[in-house]
Amino acid sequence: MRDQLKALFDEAAAEGLTELDYAADGTPLVAEGESVCGAELDEWPPLTDAELSELAQTLSRPLLADVMELLKYMSGFSVGGDEVGFPLYRDSPFEFFLPDGIILSEDGCGNHWLIEVNRDSGEWRHVWHVSHDPPVMIYQCETLAEYAAAVLDRYRLERIQAGHRSKLDDVDDACMSVCGGNKRFPCAVDARTSEDTIIAQFAENLPDDAWVVDLRNTSFGDGFDWRSLSDEVPVSRVQGELIFGVRRRPGKPRKQGGGWLSKLFGR
Repeated sequence: MRDQLKALFDEAAAEGLTELDYAADGTPLVAEGESVCGAELDEWPPLTDAELSELAQTLSRPLLADVMELLKYMSGFSVGGDEVGFPLYRDSPFEFFLPDGIILSEDGCGNHWLIEVNRDSGEWRHVWHVSHDPPVMIYQCETLAEYAAAVLDRYRLERIQAGHRSKLDDVDDACMSVCGGNKRFPCAVDARTSEDTIIAQFAENLPDDAWVVDLRNTSFGDGFDWRSLSDEVPVSRVQGELIFGVRRRPGKPRKQGGGWLSKLFGR
């Protein structure tokens, strides 16, 4: 992991990074002959032994060797207006659907990127984008290195001028495509008859009207809408699989306080 990121940063620094402005639709504004400002890539200092121990305790599992190697090399990076920490924020408000997620970055508008820590293996894998408006969760990429590359791609002028776009430039469109789209997923009452035994068995423990969200063959932009979730165990998960059980909020007034919405928005 460390070597991947180091090679990525060395390549980007050698090429040169540029601070760009973006249109409302996320399109980079690159005018012919326009003067541009360089962007600095800063690597953050490594975590101390005490911080590494604290992180392992927070995660309730030992850190894998490749994770330790990375964190002893650097704890994150910044470029232009973007900051990515490993981890930058340790207390995630999204435990109700990503209980093993570590927040890597946020955009200042209530939207976050998280990477999952596998509960069994300790592997850092699967980066998710959690948007609050619209309230959706979408799959960003597979690895930390892929996410770091997407961040840097927003500052690589030559690639942008050649037509390359960062995956981060398409996040808003991906969120809108997922918004309100949970009806495409089967309800638990129907999923119980699935020929897929994992799906069928999982659905047995869900309310009839819960959505069974199977993202095992996911790619960028796949995800679900979380606006109508129940306050009681809103999202459950097949251990070790990208299969989610999304419980709907009942058609009656929600309890005041104590729910996941209260925690998320500080109410």
